[in-house]
Amino acid sequence: MDAGTADSEVAAVRRLTVALVLLTSAHPAWAQMDTLDLSRDPVATVIPAEYDGGFFARIGDVVVNNLGVWVSDPGHNHVLRFDAAGSLLTEYGREGNGPGEFLSPGIVRIDSVLTVGDFRQGRYVRFSLDGSHLETVRAQHFADPGGGEKPLTDAVPLKGGFTVGMIPANYRISFSQDVVYDLRNHVVLVSPEGESADTLLSFHWGAAAWTTTVTGAVESTRFGAAGAWSVLGDTAVVLADGAAGTLTIVSPEAGLVRADTVDLGIAGRAVTERDLDDVEEDIRESTSRDLPREIEIDAPEYWSVATRLIPASDHLFWLRQGVDDERGHWVVVDIATMRKRAVILPERFRLTSVYGGLLYGVTRDELDVPSVGAMANPVAAQPVPEPA
Repeated sequence: MDAGTADSEVAAVRRLTVALVLLTSAHPAWAQMDTLDLSRDPVATVIPAEYDGGFFARIGDVVVNNLGVWVSDPGHNHVLRFDAAGSLLTEYGREGNGPGEFLSPGIVRIDSVLTVGDFRQGRYVRFSLDGSHLETVRAQHFADPGGGEKPLTDAVPLKGGFTVGMIPANYRISFSQDVVYDLRNHVVLVSPEGESADTLLSFHWGAAAWTTTVTGAVESTRFGAAGAWSVLGDTAVVLADGAAGTLTIVSPEAGLVRADTVDLGIAGRAVTERDLDDVEEDIRESTSRDLPREIEIDAPEYWSVATRLIPASDHLFWLRQGVDDERGHWVVVDIATMRKRAVILPERFRLTSVYGGLLYGVTRDELDVPSVGAMANPVAAQPVPEPA
């Protein structure tokens, strides 16, 4: 099934491959949108760095729903649930490698139970909402081209017995053998029997790998991951191609898969030689070694227009842009009307969740101390304007 068209098709899921056509643009169309600049707006504190009962060492995920505000703290290796007033309700897990323990917790799903991924240990831990440990299970693993296995991360069960998850990018540089790395994330749909895993989207991690004859590493860039994904309940997967500027919605059920692709008209621009020169300059400044004149760099081809994807409803999506700016640049898209608006958020605010007319995320003070903050959602308060 080719999901690179806007037509919907239904096909058996034995071998599904969604191929998205990469579109390029010298100047991303979103730059000409009506822009709402909130970069100087205040961010209200929802849960302070030192809350009643403890303090945050490091905030990973913040998920907000009708059950409360859920926060993962990889620094303390636990997940916390607060009420709307910021009072601590429940603590889940602790540091360790036993049942119900983590080495790197990340919230995967909250429904009748809490599912937490621990990908340093390649497994999932599930709790009842009152904090009782239910089970710790090994994540499904896939063969790694560089040797060994890689776990399926963020695995979410869907209707019909399907599971969606991601095989993450990784790299390994060995000087006793060839350099082996995979700088692409792969979103896969696993069949009900678990016998096949079909690629829905592959996208560049966003970092640049570099090598010389004697050394090598990976350097972060501002280009951003060239894609993102999320789920809508247990019925659909939403895939954002950050180079093409498309959204694909895949709905698997009853042994069939339906896919619809929407062209958002905001394709990313190509990475230029000047951009690569800036990456090389960052590489040389970040290492203490004297590097040769020529180094080999494997970098993304495009500036991404969808480095993150946050659903605000079943038709309204927030897409984060890869830009050379410390502030948060987003495009809010209503796929029912194809209306779009650019929104710029404050520099020290990392948006993670949209819920109940508010934008929730991680905010940091001048000393880089994290807390949970919120801002009014301007898009929910007024209609999104027509594209220019």
